[in-house]
Amino acid sequence: MSKGLTGGNRLKEEREAQSPSCRICHSNSLYIEEENMAAFKELFVNCDRECGRCHKGIAWRGQFGGHIFRRFMGGRWDKENGNKLCNSCHADRSKMAEVEISDEKTGKRKKAKAPFILATKSYNMTLHSKLVMMKEEMGASCIDCHSPDGFKHNVRKDSDPHSSTHEENLAATCGQKKCHPYAGNPLNKEFIRTTMHSLDFPAADKEIAPVHSGRLHSNWFRIAAVLAPLALFTMVLNFGWSILIRKKGKQWPILGGDSFQIKMLKRIPKSKKEKMKSSQGKKLRSLIILLFLLYPAISKADNLYIEMVDKATIDVGKVHKIKEKLEKHKKVEPLSLNLKPYHKRVEPLQESRLIFCNNCHGKLPHKKEAKTRTFLNMHTHFATCKVCHFIPEGVEIKKSWLNFDKPNKKIDPFIKGEPQSLFENHPFAQEVKKKLETITIKEKAELVFRLHSPLSKEKIKCSACHSEKQKFLDLEALRFDEKKQNEIERSSIVRFMERLKKDESISLKALGR
Repeated sequence: MSKGLTGGNRLKEEREAQSPSCRICHSNSLYIEEENMAAFKELFVNCDRECGRCHKGIAWRGQFGGHIFRRFMGGRWDKENGNKLCNSCHADRSKMAEVEISDEKTGKRKKAKAPFILATKSYNMTLHSKLVMMKEEMGASCIDCHSPDGFKHNVRKDSDPHSSTHEENLAATCGQKKCHPYAGNPLNKEFIRTTMHSLDFPAADKEIAPVHSGRLHSNWFRIAAVLAPLALFTMVLNFGWSILIRKKGKQWPILGGDSFQIKMLKRIPKSKKEKMKSSQGKKLRSLIILLFLLYPAISKADNLYIEMVDKATIDVGKVHKIKEKLEKHKKVEPLSLNLKPYHKRVEPLQESRLIFCNNCHGKLPHKKEAKTRTFLNMHTHFATCKVCHFIPEGVEIKKSWLNFDKPNKKIDPFIKGEPQSLFENHPFAQEVKKKLETITIKEKAELVFRLHSPLSKEKIKCSACHSEKQKFLDLEALRFDEKKQNEIERSSIVRFMERLKKDESISLKALGR
Protein backbone atom coordinates (compact mmCIF):
# COMPACT_ATOMS: atom_id res chain seq x y z
CA MET A 1 0.00 0.00 0.00
CA SER A 2 2.83 2.39 -0.88
CA LYS A 3 1.17 3.98 -3.93
CA GLY A 4 -0.11 6.98 -1.99
CA LEU A 5 -3.65 7.83 -1.02
CA THR A 6 -4.30 10.98 -3.07
CA GLY A 7 -7.29 11.07 -5.40
CA GLY A 8 -5.06 11.50 -8.44
CA ASN A 9 -2.97 8.43 -7.62
CA ARG A 10 -6.05 6.30 -7.13
CA LEU A 11 -7.51 7.39 -10.49
CA LYS A 12 -4.22 6.72 -12.26
CA GLU A 13 -3.98 3.30 -10.59
CA GLU A 14 -7.50 2.42 -11.70
CA ARG A 15 -6.80 3.34 -15.36
CA GLU A 16 -3.25 2.01 -15.82
CA ALA A 17 -2.46 -0.77 -13.29
CA GLN A 18 -3.33 -4.37 -14.21
CA SER A 19 -4.01 -5.24 -10.55
CA PRO A 20 -7.40 -4.10 -9.20
CA SER A 21 -7.57 -0.63 -7.68
CA CYS A 22 -8.90 0.00 -4.16
CA ARG A 23 -11.76 1.89 -5.84
CA ILE A 24 -13.04 -1.30 -7.49
CA CYS A 25 -14.22 -2.73 -4.14
CA HIS A 26 -14.29 0.36 -1.92
CA SER A 27 -16.49 2.51 -4.12
CA ASN A 28 -18.41 5.44 -2.68
CA SER A 29 -21.76 3.69 -3.11
CA LEU A 30 -24.93 3.95 -1.06
CA TYR A 31 -25.00 2.11 2.28
CA ILE A 32 -28.28 0.55 1.18
CA GLU A 33 -28.31 -0.37 -2.49
CA GLU A 34 -31.15 0.88 -4.65
CA GLU A 35 -32.45 -2.65 -5.34
CA ASN A 36 -32.62 -3.36 -1.57
CA MET A 37 -34.32 -0.08 -0.64
CA ALA A 38 -37.90 -1.43 -0.91
CA ALA A 39 -37.13 -4.37 1.39
CA PHE A 40 -35.35 -2.08 3.86
CA LYS A 41 -38.29 0.35 4.01
CA GLU A 42 -40.74 -2.48 4.67
CA LEU A 43 -38.50 -3.89 7.42
CA PHE A 44 -37.94 -0.43 8.91
CA VAL A 45 -41.66 0.35 9.11
CA ASN A 46 -42.45 -3.04 10.67
CA CYS A 47 -39.63 -2.88 13.26
CA ASP A 48 -40.31 0.80 13.96
CA ARG A 49 -43.91 -0.06 14.74
CA GLU A 50 -42.94 -2.94 17.07
CA CYS A 51 -39.79 -1.58 18.74
CA GLY A 52 -41.14 1.96 18.81
CA ARG A 53 -43.55 1.02 21.56
CA CYS A 54 -40.67 1.21 24.04
CA HIS A 55 -37.72 2.82 22.20
CA LYS A 56 -38.93 6.37 21.65
CA GLY A 57 -37.26 9.31 19.94
CA ILE A 58 -35.97 10.29 16.52
CA ALA A 59 -32.33 9.97 17.64
CA TRP A 60 -32.63 6.26 18.41
CA ARG A 61 -34.60 5.41 15.30
CA GLY A 62 -32.55 7.61 12.98
CA GLN A 63 -29.03 6.93 14.27
CA PHE A 64 -29.34 3.39 15.64
CA GLY A 65 -32.53 1.90 14.20
CA GLY A 66 -31.48 2.16 10.55
CA HIS A 67 -28.14 0.44 11.20
CA ILE A 68 -29.74 -2.33 13.27
CA PHE A 69 -32.45 -3.00 10.70
CA ARG A 70 -29.86 -3.00 7.90
CA ARG A 71 -28.07 -5.81 9.77
CA PHE A 72 -31.27 -7.88 9.85
CA MET A 73 -31.31 -7.80 6.01
CA GLY A 74 -28.07 -9.83 5.97
CA GLY A 75 -24.57 -9.17 4.73
CA ARG A 76 -24.09 -6.38 2.24
CA TRP A 77 -21.84 -8.48 0.07
CA ASP A 78 -23.61 -11.76 -0.64
CA LYS A 79 -22.01 -14.44 -2.81
CA GLU A 80 -23.71 -13.32 -6.02
CA ASN A 81 -22.65 -9.68 -5.63
CA GLY A 82 -19.12 -10.81 -4.71
CA ASN A 83 -18.92 -12.78 -7.96
CA LYS A 84 -20.23 -9.81 -9.96
CA LEU A 85 -17.42 -7.70 -8.51
CA CYS A 86 -14.76 -10.26 -9.48
CA ASN A 87 -16.28 -10.70 -12.93
CA SER A 88 -16.26 -6.95 -13.58
CA CYS A 89 -12.60 -7.58 -14.52
CA HIS A 90 -12.20 -11.33 -15.05
CA ALA A 91 -15.12 -11.59 -17.48
CA ASP A 92 -13.39 -9.07 -19.79
CA ARG A 93 -11.45 -11.46 -22.04
CA SER A 94 -9.46 -8.78 -23.87
CA LYS A 95 -8.45 -7.16 -20.57
CA MET A 96 -7.35 -10.51 -19.08
CA ALA A 97 -5.37 -11.30 -22.25
CA GLU A 98 -3.16 -8.26 -21.53
CA VAL A 99 -2.31 -9.38 -17.96
CA GLU A 100 1.32 -10.31 -17.40
CA ILE A 101 2.33 -12.81 -14.67
CA SER A 102 5.86 -13.31 -13.28
CA ASP A 103 7.37 -16.75 -13.91
CA GLU A 104 8.20 -18.46 -10.59
CA LYS A 105 11.53 -19.86 -11.83
CA THR A 106 12.94 -17.16 -14.14
CA GLY A 107 11.20 -14.08 -12.70
CA LYS A 108 10.35 -12.90 -16.22
CA ARG A 109 6.88 -11.54 -16.89
CA LYS A 110 4.81 -13.47 -19.43
CA LYS A 111 1.33 -13.12 -20.83
CA ALA A 112 -1.38 -14.99 -18.89
CA LYS A 113 -2.34 -18.42 -20.18
CA ALA A 114 -5.76 -19.61 -21.34
CA PRO A 115 -6.99 -21.04 -17.97
CA PHE A 116 -6.47 -17.59 -16.38
CA ILE A 117 -8.04 -15.64 -19.26
CA LEU A 118 -11.11 -17.94 -19.41
CA ALA A 119 -11.45 -18.36 -15.62
CA THR A 120 -14.90 -16.76 -15.51
CA LYS A 121 -16.19 -18.90 -18.38
CA SER A 122 -14.95 -22.14 -16.82
CA TYR A 123 -16.29 -21.19 -13.34
CA ASN A 124 -19.72 -20.33 -14.78
CA MET A 125 -20.03 -23.91 -16.05
CA THR A 126 -19.50 -25.45 -12.59
CA LEU A 127 -22.14 -26.49 -10.07
CA HIS A 128 -20.69 -23.96 -7.62
CA SER A 129 -21.59 -21.09 -9.94
CA LYS A 130 -25.05 -22.49 -10.75
CA LEU A 131 -25.92 -22.73 -7.04
CA VAL A 132 -24.75 -19.18 -6.35
CA MET A 133 -26.87 -17.88 -9.25
CA MET A 134 -29.85 -19.74 -7.72
CA LYS A 135 -29.08 -17.97 -4.41
CA GLU A 136 -28.31 -21.28 -2.68
CA GLU A 137 -25.85 -21.00 0.23
CA MET A 138 -24.23 -24.34 -0.70
CA GLY A 139 -22.65 -22.76 -3.77
CA ALA A 140 -19.05 -21.57 -3.53
CA SER A 141 -18.24 -18.03 -4.70
CA CYS A 142 -14.85 -16.84 -5.95
CA ILE A 143 -13.92 -15.54 -2.46
CA ASP A 144 -14.98 -18.81 -0.75
CA CYS A 145 -12.12 -20.59 -2.52
CA HIS A 146 -9.55 -17.84 -3.09
CA SER A 147 -9.84 -16.19 0.34
CA PRO A 148 -11.80 -18.51 2.67
CA ASP A 149 -10.50 -16.81 5.83
CA GLY A 150 -12.59 -13.72 4.97
CA PHE A 151 -9.58 -11.41 4.50
CA LYS A 152 -10.30 -10.21 0.97
CA HIS A 153 -6.83 -8.65 0.48
CA ASN A 154 -5.25 -12.10 0.83
CA VAL A 155 -5.94 -13.46 -2.69
CA ARG A 156 -2.72 -15.06 -3.96
CA LYS A 157 -1.48 -17.01 -6.97
CA ASP A 158 -2.03 -20.77 -6.76
CA SER A 159 1.76 -21.26 -6.96
CA ASP A 160 2.23 -19.34 -3.68
CA PRO A 161 2.62 -21.83 -0.73
CA HIS A 162 0.45 -19.51 1.40
CA SER A 163 -2.36 -19.46 -1.17
CA SER A 164 -5.63 -21.22 -0.30
CA THR A 165 -5.62 -22.72 -3.82
CA HIS A 166 -2.06 -24.08 -3.58
CA GLU A 167 -2.00 -27.85 -4.14
CA GLU A 168 -0.87 -28.46 -0.53
CA ASN A 169 -3.75 -26.36 0.89
CA LEU A 170 -6.63 -27.55 -1.32
CA ALA A 171 -7.72 -30.27 1.13
CA ALA A 172 -8.31 -27.65 3.85
CA THR A 173 -9.95 -25.19 1.43
CA CYS A 174 -12.34 -27.74 -0.09
CA GLY A 175 -12.96 -29.34 3.30
CA GLN A 176 -14.02 -26.16 5.11
CA LYS A 177 -17.26 -26.16 7.08
CA LYS A 178 -20.44 -26.93 5.08
CA CYS A 179 -18.42 -27.85 1.97
CA HIS A 180 -16.60 -31.17 1.36
CA PRO A 181 -15.58 -32.61 4.78
CA TYR A 182 -14.20 -35.74 3.11
CA ALA A 183 -11.64 -33.76 1.06
CA GLY A 184 -8.85 -34.32 3.60
CA ASN A 185 -9.13 -38.10 3.43
CA PRO A 186 -6.05 -39.62 1.69
CA LEU A 187 -8.38 -41.78 -0.43
CA ASN A 188 -9.82 -38.62 -2.02
CA LYS A 189 -6.61 -37.20 -3.49
CA GLU A 190 -8.02 -37.28 -7.01
CA PHE A 191 -11.02 -35.22 -5.85
CA ILE A 192 -8.89 -32.24 -4.80
CA ARG A 193 -6.76 -32.51 -7.94
CA THR A 194 -9.79 -31.76 -10.13
CA THR A 195 -9.23 -28.26 -11.50
CA MET A 196 -12.11 -25.79 -11.21
CA HIS A 197 -10.91 -23.86 -14.27
CA SER A 198 -10.51 -26.70 -16.75
CA LEU A 199 -10.54 -25.71 -20.42
CA ASP A 200 -12.89 -28.65 -21.00
CA PHE A 201 -15.73 -26.76 -19.25
CA PRO A 202 -16.36 -23.73 -21.49
CA ALA A 203 -17.04 -23.75 -25.21
CA ALA A 204 -13.88 -24.03 -27.32
CA ASP A 205 -12.08 -20.74 -27.93
CA LYS A 206 -9.90 -21.25 -31.01
CA GLU A 207 -7.94 -18.02 -30.54
CA ILE A 208 -6.93 -18.50 -26.90
CA ALA A 209 -7.29 -22.26 -26.29
CA PRO A 210 -7.35 -24.19 -29.59
CA VAL A 211 -8.33 -27.87 -29.33
CA HIS A 212 -5.26 -30.10 -29.63
CA SER A 213 -4.69 -33.83 -29.43
CA GLY A 214 -3.33 -33.59 -25.86
CA ARG A 215 -6.76 -32.66 -24.54
CA LEU A 216 -8.19 -35.91 -25.96
CA HIS A 217 -6.28 -37.80 -23.24
CA SER A 218 -8.26 -36.19 -20.40
CA ASN A 219 -10.40 -38.20 -17.97
CA TRP A 220 -13.52 -36.78 -19.60
CA PHE A 221 -12.52 -38.29 -22.95
CA ARG A 222 -11.63 -41.65 -21.32
CA ILE A 223 -15.06 -41.85 -19.65
CA ALA A 224 -16.78 -40.95 -22.93
CA ALA A 225 -14.77 -43.63 -24.74
CA VAL A 226 -16.21 -46.26 -22.33
CA LEU A 227 -19.80 -45.00 -22.16
CA ALA A 228 -20.33 -44.26 -25.87
CA PRO A 229 -20.00 -47.93 -27.04
CA LEU A 230 -22.28 -49.07 -24.17
CA ALA A 231 -24.91 -46.50 -25.18
CA LEU A 232 -24.68 -47.63 -28.84
CA PHE A 233 -24.96 -51.31 -27.81
CA THR A 234 -28.09 -50.55 -25.73
CA MET A 235 -29.69 -48.67 -28.64
CA VAL A 236 -29.08 -51.65 -30.98
CA LEU A 237 -30.61 -54.08 -28.44
CA ASN A 238 -33.70 -51.89 -27.99
CA PHE A 239 -34.16 -51.57 -31.75
CA GLY A 240 -33.86 -55.35 -32.23
CA TRP A 241 -36.30 -56.07 -29.36
CA SER A 242 -38.90 -53.63 -30.71
CA ILE A 243 -38.84 -55.36 -34.16
CA LEU A 244 -38.37 -59.06 -33.36
CA ILE A 245 -39.68 -59.73 -29.83
CA ARG A 246 -42.10 -56.99 -28.80
CA LYS A 247 -45.76 -58.05 -28.56
CA LYS A 248 -48.83 -55.94 -29.17
CA GLY A 249 -50.31 -53.97 -26.32
CA LYS A 250 -48.63 -52.51 -23.27
CA GLN A 251 -45.36 -54.10 -22.23
CA TRP A 252 -43.81 -53.61 -18.79
CA PRO A 253 -40.11 -54.05 -17.91
CA ILE A 254 -39.18 -57.31 -16.21
CA LEU A 255 -37.25 -55.45 -13.52
CA GLY A 256 -39.36 -52.85 -11.70
CA GLY A 257 -42.43 -53.00 -13.96
CA ASP A 258 -44.76 -54.38 -11.27
CA SER A 259 -43.45 -51.98 -8.66
CA PHE A 260 -44.03 -49.01 -11.00
CA GLN A 261 -47.66 -50.00 -11.61
CA ILE A 262 -48.38 -50.48 -7.89
CA LYS A 263 -46.67 -47.36 -6.53
CA MET A 264 -47.07 -44.88 -9.38
CA LEU A 265 -50.21 -45.99 -11.22
CA LYS A 266 -51.99 -47.31 -8.08
CA ARG A 267 -53.16 -50.49 -9.79
CA ILE A 268 -52.55 -54.23 -9.45
CA PRO A 269 -50.43 -55.78 -12.26
CA LYS A 270 -51.71 -58.85 -14.11
CA SER A 271 -49.02 -61.01 -12.53
CA LYS A 272 -50.21 -59.99 -9.05
CA LYS A 273 -53.87 -60.65 -9.96
CA GLU A 274 -53.01 -64.19 -11.07
CA LYS A 275 -51.26 -64.86 -7.76
CA MET A 276 -54.25 -63.58 -5.81
CA LYS A 277 -56.48 -66.11 -7.57
CA SER A 278 -54.35 -68.94 -6.22
CA SER A 279 -54.87 -70.52 -2.78
CA GLN A 280 -52.12 -68.34 -1.32
CA GLY A 281 -53.93 -65.28 -2.64
CA LYS A 282 -57.16 -66.39 -0.96
CA LYS A 283 -55.41 -66.76 2.39
CA LEU A 284 -53.90 -63.31 1.97
CA ARG A 285 -57.31 -61.79 1.23
CA SER A 286 -58.79 -63.49 4.31
CA LEU A 287 -56.03 -62.03 6.44
CA ILE A 288 -56.58 -58.55 4.98
CA ILE A 289 -60.33 -58.76 5.68
CA LEU A 290 -59.64 -59.89 9.26
CA LEU A 291 -57.26 -57.00 9.86
CA PHE A 292 -59.79 -54.59 8.34
CA LEU A 293 -62.49 -55.83 10.77
CA LEU A 294 -60.12 -55.59 13.75
CA TYR A 295 -58.80 -52.13 12.80
CA PRO A 296 -61.44 -50.13 14.77
CA ALA A 297 -60.50 -52.00 17.95
CA ILE A 298 -56.77 -51.56 17.29
CA SER A 299 -57.16 -47.84 16.51
CA LYS A 300 -58.81 -47.27 19.90
CA ALA A 301 -55.61 -48.17 21.78
CA ASP A 302 -54.56 -46.04 24.74
CA ASN A 303 -52.78 -42.71 24.32
CA LEU A 304 -49.14 -43.42 23.33
CA TYR A 305 -47.80 -41.16 26.09
CA ILE A 306 -49.79 -43.10 28.75
CA GLU A 307 -48.62 -46.39 27.22
CA MET A 308 -44.95 -45.26 27.43
CA VAL A 309 -45.44 -44.11 31.05
CA ASP A 310 -46.81 -47.55 32.00
CA LYS A 311 -43.92 -49.37 30.28
CA ALA A 312 -41.16 -47.11 31.68
CA THR A 313 -38.28 -48.97 33.37
CA ILE A 314 -37.33 -47.47 36.74
CA ASP A 315 -33.81 -46.02 37.02
CA VAL A 316 -32.98 -46.20 40.75
CA GLY A 317 -30.25 -43.56 40.57
CA LYS A 318 -32.42 -40.99 38.83
CA VAL A 319 -35.37 -41.70 41.13
CA HIS A 320 -33.12 -41.07 44.13
CA LYS A 321 -32.11 -37.65 42.73
CA ILE A 322 -35.77 -36.76 42.15
CA LYS A 323 -36.55 -37.81 45.75
CA GLU A 324 -33.82 -35.47 47.06
CA LYS A 325 -35.23 -32.57 45.02
CA LEU A 326 -38.76 -33.25 46.26
CA GLU A 327 -37.58 -33.26 49.87
CA LYS A 328 -35.96 -29.84 49.41
CA HIS A 329 -38.82 -28.42 47.34
CA LYS A 330 -41.01 -25.74 48.87
CA LYS A 331 -44.20 -24.50 47.30
CA VAL A 332 -43.67 -20.97 45.89
CA GLU A 333 -46.55 -18.64 45.21
CA PRO A 334 -46.50 -17.42 41.57
CA LEU A 335 -46.75 -13.75 42.55
CA SER A 336 -43.51 -13.93 44.56
CA LEU A 337 -41.41 -15.04 41.57
CA ASN A 338 -39.16 -12.21 40.36
CA LEU A 339 -39.27 -12.99 36.64
CA LYS A 340 -38.77 -9.63 34.99
CA PRO A 341 -39.53 -9.92 31.24
CA TYR A 342 -37.71 -8.17 28.38
CA HIS A 343 -40.82 -6.37 27.18
CA LYS A 344 -44.32 -5.52 28.37
CA ARG A 345 -46.21 -8.72 29.01
CA VAL A 346 -49.70 -9.10 27.55
CA GLU A 347 -52.29 -10.75 29.79
CA PRO A 348 -52.80 -14.29 28.40
CA LEU A 349 -56.21 -15.55 27.32
CA GLN A 350 -58.15 -17.22 30.11
CA GLU A 351 -58.48 -20.96 29.54
CA SER A 352 -61.38 -22.90 31.01
CA ARG A 353 -59.41 -26.18 30.71
CA LEU A 354 -55.80 -26.75 31.75
CA ILE A 355 -53.30 -29.12 30.18
CA PHE A 356 -52.20 -31.93 32.53
CA CYS A 357 -48.57 -30.63 32.55
CA ASN A 358 -49.64 -27.21 33.88
CA ASN A 359 -50.87 -28.72 37.17
CA CYS A 360 -47.25 -28.84 38.36
CA HIS A 361 -45.31 -26.63 35.95
CA GLY A 362 -47.73 -23.69 35.81
CA LYS A 363 -48.83 -21.65 32.79
CA LEU A 364 -45.35 -20.09 32.40
CA PRO A 365 -43.13 -23.17 32.81
CA HIS A 366 -39.80 -21.79 31.49
CA LYS A 367 -37.95 -20.11 34.36
CA LYS A 368 -34.30 -21.28 34.31
CA GLU A 369 -32.78 -19.43 31.33
CA ALA A 370 -33.08 -15.70 32.04
CA LYS A 371 -32.10 -14.71 28.48
CA THR A 372 -34.71 -16.84 26.73
CA ARG A 373 -37.55 -17.57 29.16
CA THR A 374 -39.75 -14.67 28.01
CA PHE A 375 -39.68 -15.86 24.39
CA LEU A 376 -40.14 -19.52 25.32
CA ASN A 377 -43.11 -18.75 27.55
CA MET A 378 -44.64 -16.74 24.70
CA HIS A 379 -44.97 -20.04 22.77
CA THR A 380 -47.28 -21.49 25.47
CA HIS A 381 -50.08 -19.24 24.12
CA PHE A 382 -50.29 -21.27 20.88
CA ALA A 383 -48.44 -24.60 21.43
CA THR A 384 -48.78 -27.34 24.03
CA CYS A 385 -45.81 -28.71 25.99
CA LYS A 386 -45.78 -31.98 24.03
CA VAL A 387 -45.10 -30.24 20.69
CA CYS A 388 -41.46 -29.77 21.73
CA HIS A 389 -41.05 -32.29 24.56
CA PHE A 390 -42.80 -35.43 23.25
CA ILE A 391 -41.00 -36.77 20.15
CA PRO A 392 -41.13 -40.61 20.23
CA GLU A 393 -38.84 -42.35 17.74
CA GLY A 394 -40.25 -44.25 14.78
CA VAL A 395 -43.75 -42.82 15.16
CA GLU A 396 -45.51 -40.68 12.56
CA ILE A 397 -46.60 -37.46 14.25
CA LYS A 398 -48.87 -34.84 12.70
CA LYS A 399 -49.02 -31.36 14.23
CA SER A 400 -52.58 -30.02 14.28
CA TRP A 401 -54.84 -27.70 16.26
CA LEU A 402 -56.26 -28.84 19.60
CA ASN A 403 -59.38 -26.96 20.67
CA PHE A 404 -59.57 -25.76 24.26
CA ASP A 405 -62.66 -23.60 23.92
CA LYS A 406 -63.55 -21.51 20.92
CA PRO A 407 -61.73 -19.42 19.83
CA ASN A 408 -58.86 -20.74 22.01
CA LYS A 409 -56.75 -23.48 20.42
CA LYS A 410 -53.14 -24.67 20.44
CA ILE A 411 -50.89 -26.79 18.22
CA ASP A 412 -50.55 -30.35 19.53
CA PRO A 413 -48.94 -33.61 18.27
CA PHE A 414 -51.52 -36.05 16.87
CA ILE A 415 -50.84 -39.79 16.45
CA LYS A 416 -53.37 -41.78 14.38
CA GLY A 417 -55.72 -38.81 14.61
CA GLU A 418 -55.61 -38.66 18.42
CA PRO A 419 -54.14 -35.67 20.35
CA GLN A 420 -51.36 -36.59 22.77
CA SER A 421 -51.88 -33.81 25.32
CA LEU A 422 -54.20 -34.62 28.21
CA PHE A 423 -56.56 -32.18 29.88
CA GLU A 424 -56.71 -32.06 33.67
CA ASN A 425 -60.13 -33.78 33.64
CA HIS A 426 -58.76 -36.86 31.79
CA PRO A 427 -59.09 -40.07 33.89
CA PHE A 428 -55.32 -40.59 33.80
CA ALA A 429 -54.69 -37.00 34.93
CA GLN A 430 -57.25 -37.38 37.75
CA GLU A 431 -55.60 -40.62 38.87
CA VAL A 432 -52.14 -39.04 38.93
CA LYS A 433 -53.45 -36.04 40.88
CA LYS A 434 -54.95 -38.30 43.59
CA LYS A 435 -51.79 -40.38 43.85
CA LEU A 436 -49.57 -37.30 44.29
CA GLU A 437 -51.70 -36.26 47.24
CA THR A 438 -51.69 -39.62 49.05
CA ILE A 439 -48.56 -41.65 48.22
CA THR A 440 -45.20 -41.54 50.04
CA ILE A 441 -42.34 -39.33 48.86
CA LYS A 442 -40.46 -42.36 47.49
CA GLU A 443 -43.50 -43.47 45.47
CA LYS A 444 -43.98 -39.89 44.35
CA ALA A 445 -40.37 -39.78 43.03
CA GLU A 446 -40.99 -42.98 41.03
CA LEU A 447 -44.22 -41.54 39.61
CA VAL A 448 -42.48 -38.28 38.60
CA PHE A 449 -39.75 -40.34 36.89
CA ARG A 450 -42.37 -42.35 34.96
CA LEU A 451 -44.29 -39.22 33.89
CA HIS A 452 -41.14 -37.64 32.43
CA SER A 453 -39.52 -40.78 30.94
CA PRO A 454 -41.30 -40.54 27.52
CA LEU A 455 -40.25 -36.90 27.09
CA SER A 456 -37.32 -35.91 24.89
CA LYS A 457 -34.11 -34.95 26.70
CA GLU A 458 -32.80 -32.82 23.81
CA LYS A 459 -33.81 -29.17 23.51
CA ILE A 460 -35.54 -28.11 20.31
CA LYS A 461 -33.58 -25.35 18.55
CA CYS A 462 -35.35 -22.20 17.35
CA SER A 463 -34.33 -23.03 13.77
CA ALA A 464 -36.43 -26.23 13.92
CA CYS A 465 -39.45 -23.99 13.12
CA HIS A 466 -37.98 -20.56 12.36
CA SER A 467 -36.03 -21.43 9.22
CA GLU A 468 -36.84 -21.48 5.49
CA LYS A 469 -35.75 -25.14 5.39
CA GLN A 470 -37.70 -26.21 8.50
CA LYS A 471 -39.72 -29.44 8.39
CA PHE A 472 -40.83 -29.53 12.04
CA LEU A 473 -44.18 -27.85 11.33
CA ASP A 474 -46.35 -28.12 8.22
CA LEU A 475 -47.40 -24.47 8.21
CA GLU A 476 -49.61 -24.90 5.15
CA ALA A 477 -51.51 -27.81 6.79
CA LEU A 478 -51.92 -25.62 9.89
CA ARG A 479 -53.69 -23.11 7.60
CA PHE A 480 -51.23 -20.25 7.96
CA ASP A 481 -51.35 -17.90 4.98
CA GLU A 482 -48.23 -17.17 2.95
CA LYS A 483 -47.47 -13.92 4.79
CA LYS A 484 -47.68 -15.62 8.20
CA GLN A 485 -45.52 -18.53 7.00
CA ASN A 486 -42.82 -16.05 5.93
CA GLU A 487 -43.04 -14.25 9.28
CA ILE A 488 -42.55 -17.52 11.18
CA GLU A 489 -39.75 -18.93 9.01
CA ARG A 490 -37.82 -15.65 8.61
CA SER A 491 -38.25 -14.24 12.12
CA SER A 492 -35.63 -11.56 12.85
CA ILE A 493 -36.26 -12.04 16.59
CA VAL A 494 -34.95 -15.61 16.33
CA ARG A 495 -31.75 -14.42 14.66
CA PHE A 496 -31.35 -11.87 17.45
CA MET A 497 -31.86 -14.56 20.12
CA GLU A 498 -29.27 -16.83 18.48
CA ARG A 499 -26.74 -13.98 18.52
CA LEU A 500 -27.61 -13.25 22.14
CA LYS A 501 -26.98 -16.88 23.13
CA LYS A 502 -23.60 -16.98 21.37
CA ASP A 503 -22.39 -13.60 22.63
CA GLU A 504 -21.48 -14.24 26.26
CA SER A 505 -20.30 -10.62 26.60
CA ILE A 506 -23.93 -9.45 26.63
CA SER A 507 -24.79 -9.65 30.31
CA LEU A 508 -28.24 -9.21 31.79
CA LYS A 509 -26.82 -6.66 34.22
CA ALA A 510 -25.72 -4.46 31.31
CA LEU A 511 -29.23 -4.72 29.87
CA GLY A 512 -30.74 -3.53 33.15
CA ARG A 513 -32.05 -6.97 34.17
